[in-house]
Amino acid sequence: MPATQAAAPKLRADVKLTASSSPEGDELAAVLNDPVRQLDLALNPLQYTIAQALDGSHTISEIAGLLSREFEVDVEAEDVAAFVDELERELWLQSPAAEEAIAALRAERIQRIAGAWKGVFDEKLAQAYDPAGVMRHAGERLATLLPLHTGQRLLDLAAGTGCVSLPVARLAEPGSHLTSVDISVEMLGKLKQRKQGATLIASPAPVKGNAYELPFADRTFDLATCGIAIPFFPHVEGALREVRRVLKTGGRLGISTISEGSYGPVAEQVTALISEHAGEFPYPSEESTISPADVAKLFELAEFSSVEVTTEKATFLMADEEAYWNGVFWQIGAGEWIRTLPEATIAEIKATCFRLLAPLREERGIPVPLCLTYVLGTRAA
Repeated sequence: MPATQAAAPKLRADVKLTASSSPEGDELAAVLNDPVRQLDLALNPLQYTIAQALDGSHTISEIAGLLSREFEVDVEAEDVAAFVDELERELWLQSPAAEEAIAALRAERIQRIAGAWKGVFDEKLAQAYDPAGVMRHAGERLATLLPLHTGQRLLDLAAGTGCVSLPVARLAEPGSHLTSVDISVEMLGKLKQRKQGATLIASPAPVKGNAYELPFADRTFDLATCGIAIPFFPHVEGALREVRRVLKTGGRLGISTISEGSYGPVAEQVTALISEHAGEFPYPSEESTISPADVAKLFELAEFSSVEVTTEKATFLMADEEAYWNGVFWQIGAGEWIRTLPEATIAEIKATCFRLLAPLREERGIPVPLCLTYVLGTRAA
């Protein structure tokens, strides 16, 4: 619930529940007496019965007992309280005040998290980027899936060192122009170095910018790309909508991302160990753990149509345990999280990681399994 909303009193099992139990009581009462708005909320029969019981004559425990008897299900008082809390939250979220508060909080969150990621990329990743070749592989694969035509204006968002920009520039048709955008000047500097001497049909023109305020007019580009950047976006749908804004009608967006089921059990165990000591990762995307279906849903929420999803399973190699630790944990955003811990704790976690990796090591290195997802969507209007 947004921080600007007054917190509702904690509901107890012995409280007689009325529509005025929270600051949104008047609006809640109006909904409970309005059949049309009840339908708008899509209440199922069990939820509707709870709503009807909010007349001040029943305690939460009594409502739970009523539901258990009527629907022959085991309903606890906590279930009823949770539903009422959710109902009140949904009503408040529909109000103009909520929209303004959420927009302000989201803007602040985007600036804070984007600033944190910029430091990570400028100071660390620009110097040692993509040790296992994952970004290069995904960029080259994404480029082959794009509908490239003569004379297109192309945009690569979160371009980094050019893992998508360079293969797109090589494959682009004559007369095309490619603009590469990234929040990190250091990353863009690496991109400039990489493109020197390369044979490119559409030479990338690097531009500093972020995904939420692209410095371009509406309907500028024919095609946009974004390679494995979703985990670094504080609000993915907002970024997708901003890209949609700068696409022409009929323009296409293609992205790649690392999906659920990647990295294997060692990464899961080490991440859980870090969480035990450091708490929740402080700079996640709202959609940082994502399935192919979820990516497609985000495209649809951002009003893209004709969404196409391609998945790929691939295994990459880290040279040794140190390379794995650096590439999977230390040199990406998780490193900032881990560095909040005492040195002795970090050493213990790292040693545990190395011990778990030892049985997996092969002659060529340590295999890292990844599930890659590629999604294309169209701006229809």
